[in-house]
Amino acid sequence: MDLTPYVESLRRELAVAADAGGEEARALAERLTAPLESAIRLMLLDALSAAADEITRELAPGSVELRLRAGEPDFVVTPAATDDAVAAGADEPPPPAPAEADDGATARINLRLPERNPRTIAFARALREREPTDAGYIRAVLRHFNAESFVYTLGPPLYEHEPIDQFLFDTRRGFCEHYASAFVVLLRAAGIPARIVTGYQGGEMNPTGGYMIVRQSDAHAWAEALLNGQWVRFDPTAAVAPSRVERGFASALSAGEPIPLLARLDGGWIKDLGLVWDAVNHGWRNHVVDFNYQRQRALWRDLSFDLFAPWQVVVAVMSAGGLWCAALLLWMARRRRRKERALVLWDDVCRRLARAGLARESHEGPLAFSQRAAARWPQFGIVFAAIGEAYAKLRYGNFAPNSGERAALIATLESAIGALPSPYSLRSKVSL
Repeated sequence: MDLTPYVESLRRELAVAADAGGEEARALAERLTAPLESAIRLMLLDALSAAADEITRELAPGSVELRLRAGEPDFVVTPAATDDAVAAGADEPPPPAPAEADDGATARINLRLPERNPRTIAFARALREREPTDAGYIRAVLRHFNAESFVYTLGPPLYEHEPIDQFLFDTRRGFCEHYASAFVVLLRAAGIPARIVTGYQGGEMNPTGGYMIVRQSDAHAWAEALLNGQWVRFDPTAAVAPSRVERGFASALSAGEPIPLLARLDGGWIKDLGLVWDAVNHGWRNHVVDFNYQRQRALWRDLSFDLFAPWQVVVAVMSAGGLWCAALLLWMARRRRRKERALVLWDDVCRRLARAGLARESHEGPLAFSQRAAARWPQFGIVFAAIGEAYAKLRYGNFAPNSGERAALIATLESAIGALPSPYSLRSKVSL
């Protein structure tokens, strides 16, 4: 049915009415015509849909359904079929009248049936005759899924032509979306408004992080039926593979089915390691990546920092930083004092000579380094010889910690070091 003539007729009527109002009214009508066209089409479609619903009620068990084909409405009329026609396999046996609980747009939308699938429609019609109540009919459909040899699998065959018929009566293999789709079609064919609902079912607690992981493999599809004016949830997959609902999809699959590693029930230590890594990732996202301005302000309030003026907070932070630096310097000074005295003196000699231009090689011992220093500054040869000999005896000799000989050697080392000039003076007194 082409709506264009009706839209054009309304446009002409609007133009005629605008002509009577003068040039301004005519210009306004021209500007409004294009935006109003879509709204007019929607209003006409809504009126046609409501009319089709009223006619369906009068024709029951026949029906008139409004469908869109290439953007234009099209009426599909299904006359009331006889039992002989149904038994012979009519293409589209009519569904019973919509449920009295909802006679509006919701019922119309959720009673629409896919094209073809005559065996499914015939089966629903026959089952409806045995189960006249909605609740009894739904229980019978679930019993059918449970009693027949349906298989839950992630690798079903491809259903191209009459997919519901092929699934219900030929292969009987599929996953949650197949069972939910077939369940909804069976209910709609019996005049019960029904719809498919998708989301997630299940999940896994991460013992390390204390949170639940919901993966893409936990995606699920179920159905809802309109009973007594309320949407009631039904899961036909549970009638075929209850373990899918109780323990997750991995428990419902047969051996050999591909299952993601972290979704396996027997992942072992590899799965445990994956859960630990996931907890680390979760903590990073939660405490670092998502630490936005709002969370920063919340932490500021939790620490009661909002009770102080900004300058007070700055002074407190700087004071804390100063105390930390002072504590660090004190620790370093005490550590230096605890260090062996002879080693401290030798390190001081090496630093002074390095600043004077003579750095000690990593392989040089105290005697070799002292001799090289004496060759560079022969005027201090006796001092360098005393330093090297005293430190070598202290470093490699076997003296008691509090012996007099050790104390004398340390005094000699201190005196010799004290006789050396500053690094700047040594640099200016190099022997060429």
